[in-house]
Amino acid sequence: MGMRGLLLASMAVAVLVHLSSAGLVKRVIRHRRESLSPTTENLTLPSPDQPVVFNHVYNINVPSGSLCSVDMDSPGTTEIKPKSEQSDQHIEHTTDGENQIVFTHRINIPKQACGCDNHMPDMKELLNRLEMLEAEVSSLREQCTSGAGCCSAQVTGEVTTKPYCSGRGNYSTDTCSCVCEPGWKGVNCSEPECPNYCQDQGRCEDGKCVCFEGFGGEDCGIELCPVDCGENGECIDGACICAEGFIGEDCSLSNCPSNCLGRGRCVDDECVCDEPWTGFDCSELICPNDCFDRGRCENGTCYCDEGFTGEDCGELTCPQNCNHHGRCVNGQCICNIGYSGEDCSKLTCLNDCSERGHCFNGKCICDPGFEGEDCSLLSCPDNCNGRGHCVNGECICGPGYEGDDCSELSCLNNCHDRGRCVNGKCICKAGFAGEDCSIKTCPHDCHGRGECVDGKCVCHDGFAGEHCGIKTCPHHCHGHGQCVDGKCICHKGFAGEDCSIKTCPNHCHGQGQCIDGKCICHDGFAGEDCSIKTCPNHCHGRGRCVDGKCICHDGFAGEDCNIKTCPNDCHDHGECVDGKCICHAGFTGHDCSELTCPNDCHNRGRCVNGQCVCNIGFTGEDCGTKTCPNNCLDRGFCEDGKCVCFEGYTGEDCSVLTCPADCNDQGQCLNGMCICDLGFTGDDCSEISPPRDLTVTEVDPETVDVAWVNEMLVTEYLITYVPTAPGGLEMEMRVSGEKKTATIRELEPGIEYLISVFAVLNSKMSVPVSARIATHLPEPEGLKFKSVKETSVEVEWDPLNIPFDGWNLIFRNTKEEDGEILNSLAPPETTFEQSGLGPGQEYEVKLEVVKNNTRGPPASKNVVTMIDAPSQVDVRDVTDTTALVTWLQPVAQVDGISVSYGPNTDSSDRNTIELSSIETQYHLAELSPDTEYEVSLMARRGEMSSFPIYETFTTDLDSPKHLKAIEQTDESITLEWRNSRANVLNYRVKYGPLSGGEHGELVFPSGLQDTTQAKITGLRPGTEYGMGVTSIKEERESLPATTNAVTDLDPPKDLQVSETTETTLALVWRRPVAKIDTYSLVFIPADGDKTELKIPGAANTYILTGLNPGMLHTITLTAERGRKMSAPATLSASTDEEKPQVGNITISDVSWDSFSMSWDLDRGEVEGFLIEVSDPDGLSDGQNHTLSGQEFSLAVTDLSPSTFYRVTLYGLYKGELLDPVFAEAITEAEPEVEHITVSDITPHSFKVTWTAPEAVFDSFALKVLDSSGLGRPHQISVSGDKRTEAVTGLNEDTDYEIELFGIILGRKFQPIFTVARTGLGTPKGIRFSDVTDTSATVHWTMPHTRVDNYRVIYVPIQGGSPLTLRVDGGESQAMLSNLTPGVTYQVTVIAVKGLEESEPGSERVTTALDKPRGLTAVNISDTEALLLWQPSIATVDGYVITYSADSVAPVMERVSGNTVEFEMSSLTPATLYTVKVYAFRDTAKSAATSTDFTTDVDAPQNLAASNIQTETAMLTWKPPRADISGYILSFESADGVVKEVVLSPTATFYSMSQLTASTEYTVKLQAIAGPKRSRVISTVFLTIGVLYKHPKDCSQALLNGDTTSGLYTIYLRGDESQPLQVYCDMTTDGGGWIVFVRRQSGKVEFFRNWKNYTAGFGDLNDEFWLGLSNLHKITSFGQYELRVDLRDKGESAYAQYDKFSISEPRARYKVHVGGYSGTAGDSMTYHHGRPFSTYDNDNDIAVTNCALSYKGAFWYKNCHRVNIMGRYGDNSHSKGVNWFHWKGHEHSVEFAEMKIRPANFRNFEGRKKRS
Repeated sequence: MGMRGLLLASMAVAVLVHLSSAGLVKRVIRHRRESLSPTTENLTLPSPDQPVVFNHVYNINVPSGSLCSVDMDSPGTTEIKPKSEQSDQHIEHTTDGENQIVFTHRINIPKQACGCDNHMPDMKELLNRLEMLEAEVSSLREQCTSGAGCCSAQVTGEVTTKPYCSGRGNYSTDTCSCVCEPGWKGVNCSEPECPNYCQDQGRCEDGKCVCFEGFGGEDCGIELCPVDCGENGECIDGACICAEGFIGEDCSLSNCPSNCLGRGRCVDDECVCDEPWTGFDCSELICPNDCFDRGRCENGTCYCDEGFTGEDCGELTCPQNCNHHGRCVNGQCICNIGYSGEDCSKLTCLNDCSERGHCFNGKCICDPGFEGEDCSLLSCPDNCNGRGHCVNGECICGPGYEGDDCSELSCLNNCHDRGRCVNGKCICKAGFAGEDCSIKTCPHDCHGRGECVDGKCVCHDGFAGEHCGIKTCPHHCHGHGQCVDGKCICHKGFAGEDCSIKTCPNHCHGQGQCIDGKCICHDGFAGEDCSIKTCPNHCHGRGRCVDGKCICHDGFAGEDCNIKTCPNDCHDHGECVDGKCICHAGFTGHDCSELTCPNDCHNRGRCVNGQCVCNIGFTGEDCGTKTCPNNCLDRGFCEDGKCVCFEGYTGEDCSVLTCPADCNDQGQCLNGMCICDLGFTGDDCSEISPPRDLTVTEVDPETVDVAWVNEMLVTEYLITYVPTAPGGLEMEMRVSGEKKTATIRELEPGIEYLISVFAVLNSKMSVPVSARIATHLPEPEGLKFKSVKETSVEVEWDPLNIPFDGWNLIFRNTKEEDGEILNSLAPPETTFEQSGLGPGQEYEVKLEVVKNNTRGPPASKNVVTMIDAPSQVDVRDVTDTTALVTWLQPVAQVDGISVSYGPNTDSSDRNTIELSSIETQYHLAELSPDTEYEVSLMARRGEMSSFPIYETFTTDLDSPKHLKAIEQTDESITLEWRNSRANVLNYRVKYGPLSGGEHGELVFPSGLQDTTQAKITGLRPGTEYGMGVTSIKEERESLPATTNAVTDLDPPKDLQVSETTETTLALVWRRPVAKIDTYSLVFIPADGDKTELKIPGAANTYILTGLNPGMLHTITLTAERGRKMSAPATLSASTDEEKPQVGNITISDVSWDSFSMSWDLDRGEVEGFLIEVSDPDGLSDGQNHTLSGQEFSLAVTDLSPSTFYRVTLYGLYKGELLDPVFAEAITEAEPEVEHITVSDITPHSFKVTWTAPEAVFDSFALKVLDSSGLGRPHQISVSGDKRTEAVTGLNEDTDYEIELFGIILGRKFQPIFTVARTGLGTPKGIRFSDVTDTSATVHWTMPHTRVDNYRVIYVPIQGGSPLTLRVDGGESQAMLSNLTPGVTYQVTVIAVKGLEESEPGSERVTTALDKPRGLTAVNISDTEALLLWQPSIATVDGYVITYSADSVAPVMERVSGNTVEFEMSSLTPATLYTVKVYAFRDTAKSAATSTDFTTDVDAPQNLAASNIQTETAMLTWKPPRADISGYILSFESADGVVKEVVLSPTATFYSMSQLTASTEYTVKLQAIAGPKRSRVISTVFLTIGVLYKHPKDCSQALLNGDTTSGLYTIYLRGDESQPLQVYCDMTTDGGGWIVFVRRQSGKVEFFRNWKNYTAGFGDLNDEFWLGLSNLHKITSFGQYELRVDLRDKGESAYAQYDKFSISEPRARYKVHVGGYSGTAGDSMTYHHGRPFSTYDNDNDIAVTNCALSYKGAFWYKNCHRVNIMGRYGDNSHSKGVNWFHWKGHEHSVEFAEMKIRPANFRNFEGRKKRS
């Protein structure tokens, strides 16, 4: 550029630094030129109306000086760096005549870093310089004279101009139009494809924004919040804007206590509670009507003050609820009949006591001499003591009483003169009883066994005698027995309860049935008493019967001797038929004792003891086989006397070693091995020495250079090459034998060839050495841009004329390190539109040819997308006069934003505001209410403007003004306000108490003038109301105008006097509805001054004290709150006159039937006294006493002992009773004997216990009498200090009557009685017999007394459920069954009679041990067997195991008692063993159980393969111990081909031949011994030729030659001891992939726990998960790449990451991924570095449990972009199989597969090809 450029640089730096320091806006200067007229040059220009824009780029670098340092920041926000001169970026002009040329000036001057000199050239001079620079370029126009523009000019090379296209695309010289970047469209790439260009916060795909992480919304303009703002907040610009009253990052915290418990909203840190709640934290329920201030509110329930009731305390109550003696009407009691008083508490008296007494508590207290309910009757002395009725003053005594006052007890009927009357009760003479001694008694009350009729016993059935003491027997024992104690003792020959049954001798011994005294014997028994056992069929006369069994004569057998026997029972070698032996095969003789030989030895030997001793030349079991010389030396088998030699041997006796194929005449055979001629090799010299180490030295698109190695000299080399694709033509070429390299020509580009090299010698070819080699692909041509838009670019290129698989089109943002977008396209596509690009972004576009998964060299160009306009215009916070307009900034850099607004109805009334580019909102003011507005926004940069974006809104209604209350009463308020500007017809008034409660609303029409009035009625007095008035129009409503107003206080109600005394007045009233602070109480006595009192507002009663008796008072009560006062309530009332007062009562001289009382008068005089003495418990009669006013003491008598009495004393004054005075007294007790009890009852004794007062009685008399009267009575004298006595010498099972007296000074006091019965006799002599493992018989000695039955209880002493038997009382033994073996039982026998039981007799018995059961031998091998048995039920110390065989000495082993199996080892192979097992404990043994088994043939050992070659291998092994007859050897190759050979029993090696190279073989060897075979032993070996013997992944399996997808075994780290079966994908993108998860059918449940995901699960051929542990082990020993394949409804996509690894378990298997490429979108990078999560092991960062919420498991973050393990087929949000950037969160993908392979797989593959 020379001096002019340097001068320009200096000027620009000076001027712009000055302007920058001055704060001026920087400018980018663009110059537009109109096109010139055409010239005659070979160029075409655009039409004259199309501009030509030149955009020169200059970079001016200013050297730093002492006064100024310069950094290299650009003027704008984007850094622009100068490009090096070697830059390979350029734009080539095409010959497309429709293109225009665009030049852009962009002068970049570094920003000022310090203050510099202000002496700067003028800005105009700088502009002139720029004009001069532009003039240098204008010469280009002179070349464009044809009028068609310059696009057709044949220009080549590099130019320094770039197209503009609004900065959002490239100008295509092919099409003379802009090729827009993805996301932009239009002629000049100015129209965005996606809304607002996705705000540069996402990419545009198919017209929709795919937002980057942290952004959302249709245009990605919404900045998402890192946490969920919940229901209490809104996410705005990436932060939670909390609702009023809430704070915190996620708006979960409240400013108010307990977040108002969710029952209100938080306003100014205080809870505004919802109905029906109140309290500082809304924890309290509001009460209805606030309880009308007549009670307290607790949790929503009113607890009313006294005098009020109802749900809201709105109802008046009556005093004491009228005491339930009346009904309450408006707070006043209407009393029932019999009651009076304000609260109906006073009982009224009938006829006012006829003026003969006083009414007290509803009862008449009659004057002396009167009685009755109303004192109208004359009374009797002491009211006849309540024992009769008074008739005209005289006592008519009731039954049992007599005397003037009925105080004496009488006896009924005067005891009929059969006894004496004592205290009203008859003490009858002997022989009489009853209340009046009218009943004759019987002796001993007939012992309870009969009815007493007129003094004689009528006995019940079964009893007799004068007093029924004798038991009778049924039917008098029919004269066949003696009746003893009610039971028949039958004579001999008779039995039964009544001896009516004839018995049989010895009860037929239980072996027959007794009928009418004769035995009918069961089968098998005979004799008079069935004691003789008979034999079946009388032994057929062939034997004698002994004890029921036949002792047969010689020659006969059987149960009844009906079977003829054979000699020696045929020695068990035959069957006995009718006395003759039918011998089994192999035996003969009359008793089958002689052995036979097979086929009679074919007459070629003699039979000795059943075995053939063959003649010379013959052998075999039956001498049927000819022998061979030397037994063929074990190198063959003998067939018809001739040796058939095994492979490798020959000769008459197989003694000569042979060579394979006789060395094919190309070598010499020496000791069975070929010594090959020069040039030949192999076991049989049939192979030519092959070439090896085939390598590729150079590859071009059409030629390949190869080289190989061979030490042997051959005639020539044959080279064949054929395409690996099916149908390729094989070609060949030859080179001389001394060459080791060759060049293959005329190949097709991008084709993979199989190249094979053969060595040729004497017209024979060796095996080949081969390699797969692919030729290179060409670079694409003609890459250009057809269309460039805001978010998309359409690309076009030239087709190729060679076969290939497809194209790779790659877009890369030049400002990002990674983030390539890879599109795989199939031929013949030559165009593609890439969407999802960012507006205003520069992208590098590369195009590659792909063939056979190989990429060719790329063609590359850069393109810039178009800029965008503002987006997401929103009008919010709209009021009646204002609104807030918000928007999102354009993605592209712009200068500013234009906002225009106005009413829709008037287009001329619009306002326009210019804002800077950083503004994102504008506040509109001074709007008209209820008006629809339109607002539009445009972005602008320089002279450019974006398309406008429109939004409409309507302003709110304006609220009424100047609201105020103009009038109020205690129940109404009148409001007035100025009407709204908006045209509204109605206003809504809402009102409610400020303290909470029911709210109301009313609608009023608008006033005809400027104002409107409204009167609200039905309000509560003294309450402050909040009033709100809103304008309403249709469904719309304005903001409210508000004010507060208070209703007047209401006065107290129903003021009255509730009670009066001489000095007090008790006032009561109903509280006002309004809340009040205090009451003002004013009272004025008739003779005194006014007194004023203040009473708390909560009170509704008050007692005036200190008043003068009998004085009239005027009372006034007023309610007050603050300065407010209610109207007054007034009344007049007088105090009572003064009355006398009785003093306290003194009680003295208390005895068991009396006490004395005294009192005095504290004040005044009375007319008399009334005394009540009562028993509150009602156990004795009360007393009333009336005394004169001068008596002050009284002795009270005739009281009951030990009784509590209450004494009440009333004074009588002016005909009324004064207030009572009370006292209490308790009389003393009368001494007596009490609580006699009997305890410690045995069959012959018991103990008597009683209670009595201490030191009262001198002694006690105890009398014990047998109830039957048969025994002698026991009379015992006991000292007075004792309270117990033991009585002995009694009879068992006998009733006794017991009588006890207390004695003082020889006098007996009232006796106390009880009865007792001695116990039954205890069974004794308990013993046991017939003890087995499950049963035993118990015996005992019966007690003397007959019992009903015996209860036998037996229970294990170690615990368990008891078993019980009931045995008839005549038996003395019982069988105990269902016992547990080896257990000690406690056996108890109890005698039972009726409901009574004896003391138990007890003894222990231990059952025998049971034997083990189910003895079996399992897991039988050649030397071992596992013995199993079911254990003994009994607890045993151990088991003894004995096993033996005919040829083996017995072995005895002991094991513990908790063992149920035994491993027998060191057994002899192929041997029959017998095993016996029995249990033991201490010295006890069980019976033994036994079983038999035969051991297996043992297997050969140490099978190994050695000397492994390409086609041969040598097998060796060690023979088994058992005698065998041969071996079966099988070997199987990897392709499933199986071969099998039979070897001789002496063989210990085998040579394998004709194998396949690089093939794995499985060899199995099994020994044979007759029908038995040993277990199989095996080994695996690999013939020489494969690359990886133990492939560690699918790529190595692929390189080994396995090209079919399916199940393979890999070896972790290549370690043979760590095999793992996996599914290998051998076809996708070159193959070699380990698939570790697949979703395709939904058959497998993937919602599993951590343990499942660690280990893996599923079907490898269908759906499965390989396991985190396996993934970690695979990826921890190498670099792997990840591929994800997705398919859905015919669509497919993939994502590939160049790095993939899983960390160790302690890091929770974190995932790490690298750079992305593919078509599915980058969803996996979001999960980079995250640990794995399952529902039971939550490791994500989300508030919720992602795995639990989205029904899967993954490397969740917050929460996912990928959910491969989600619920299959579930299209609900985020719960299905998701890949967010392909199908979003609401579509479950049908097929998904994740797979890995080594990251350097291409290098491996290339090395394999070169090899």
